[in-house]
Amino acid sequence: MNIETKTLSDAELQLLLAGDEAQVIELCQLEHERVLLQHPEFAEWIEDIDPYICPRLELVDAMRRAPNGYVRQYLYSIFSFRQSINLVAGRSFF
Repeated sequence: MNIETKTLSDAELQLLLAGDEAQVIELCQLEHERVLLQHPEFAEWIEDIDPYICPRLELVDAMRRAPNGYVRQYLYSIFSFRQSINLVAGRSFF
């Protein structure tokens, strides 16, 4: 079973492999936006709670509600980053 969904065209993927830093960042942003465009209500909600600063339970709830694995893994990476920052800072991640 193939569950991979392409969000970048073949030409964009080739540019991603050969591009400079700015092109890679731009294409990753484009890919992220395309994934969220398929789920506008979720995209609006996640922007409102802001996963970079929301309480821990809201971030976990966002991971639970994520419309697909791409978004869930994006949110999980933010969760992991926030855990690491809080360990270094000696603060609790509420």
